[in-house]
Amino acid sequence: MQFSSKHLLPLFSLLFLVFMISACSESAPAESVSDQSVVELEEEVMYIHDDVMPRMSNIMKHKEKINELLSDSTWHTSNPEYVTNLRTTLDKLNEAEKAMWDWMHNYSDVYGQLQTDQQKSDFLNQEKEKISEVRVLMLESIEQAEVELSKNPI
Repeated sequence: MQFSSKHLLPLFSLLFLVFMISACSESAPAESVSDQSVVELEEEVMYIHDDVMPRMSNIMKHKEKINELLSDSTWHTSNPEYVTNLRTTLDKLNEAEKAMWDWMHNYSDVYGQLQTDQQKSDFLNQEKEKISEVRVLMLESIEQAEVELSKNPI
């Protein structure tokens, strides 16, 4: 069987088209996996944030209560150790609150400027670690405040 050039051109065109479709369909999943991992990372980061963010109200309540206790100096001389503990606790609450605000500002300022999935993935991995540290700081400061406020000698 002989093929004329008139028959070979459509055959090669068809083979080329099949090859291109095959090549394109193989590379598409790689991009979607990358997109998917970025989406998953972002969800993990935001899950940690969303889990701990409502506890900012606890921090605010505890700060208010401690400031109220510290503003009443009538009992300070009889309980200097408690005053010191309250001040240390207040510092820790302030540090936790500032850490959350700083994290949120940095996250929103930087994330929107990233272009590639690799940049986003690297950033999100770093932010996941940072927000996890913020979470620990917040929970520890809240626990410390609750312990100190339960000791209220007044």
